Amino acid sequence: DNTSVIRYIRNKREIDREALLLNFEGSDAEKSDTKILYEYVAKDADGKIVKDYFEAYSKVEVHSFLLSEGMTVYKIRTNKWITFLHGNQASAKVKIKNKDLIFLLTQLSTYLKAGITLVEALKILSRQYKNKKYKKVFRNVIYDLTMGDNFSTALEKRGDVFPRLLINMIKTSEMTGELPEVLDDMAEHYSKIDKTRKEMINALLYPALVFIVSIVVIIFIMLFVIPQFVQIYESMDSSVIPSFTLFIIKLSNFLKRNILWIILIVIVILFALYEIYKRVRTFKTAVQWFTMHLPVFGNV
Repeated sequence: DNTSVIRYIRNKREIDREALLLNFEGSDAEKSDTKILYEYVAKDADGKIVKDYFEAYSKVEVHSFLLSEGMTVYKIRTNKWITFLHGNQASAKVKIKNKDLIFLLTQLSTYLKAGITLVEALKILSRQYKNKKYKKVFRNVIYDLTMGDNFSTALEKRGDVFPRLLINMIKTSEMTGELPEVLDDMAEHYSKIDKTRKEMINALLYPALVFIVSIVVIIFIMLFVIPQFVQIYESMDSSVIPSFTLFIIKLSNFLKRNILWIILIVIVILFALYEIYKRVRTFKTAVQWFTMHLPVFGNV
């Protein structure tokens, strides 16, 4: 540890980590029309060196926001390569899970009722989540709030992270001044949804398992059992063999020759339908309408 090379590297690192000084009147303070992705190096409140990325309108805003987070800032920079390589990472799609959303609403309501400001409450909540994507979402919401946006607007800018109903209800609460009450109501609403979903999964689990096992058993019989009977029928006249038996034998031979292709095609079709269901609203609506009007299953 005391060799000249190690000392040189250690000293150079300390020099590079001098606190960043910005020109608050010059180019560093110039605001962009759209958010720019910045790379920063800083030391957090725990003394850990952090290298991460943050979207803002100017370098000064990144610096001010990081200082408000209790960080010592060493470097902030941006260029087209940073945007190209890490832009998708910064704007990666996140969908907050139902249980995490219920926890967020319940805790946020409690903090607000205790007299904690919205920004401070969100900072506390962001430290309680281990999911890094969640932390980035919270930081962006906090940043937009500090820039003067309403809470509903800050949530709306996150795209599909938060449910549309929640955003609209929060927008209403901002007009009436009853944000904690609305958060409580929405927490109860999503708790009921979560409970209903679990009950539905439990109700459908056994029939689904029976269906899957039956499909596997039928495929096994067609591939390995039926071929054993083929030799028995080879010596018989085809006109004597029942048509249904011939159909089963031909189907067995077809499956045996093409089983891999059939499995591959089924997987591709199911994956394509799943992606269309997620992305195309009209298709999703049509599928839901169809399943809800099926006999027996529709009632479930």
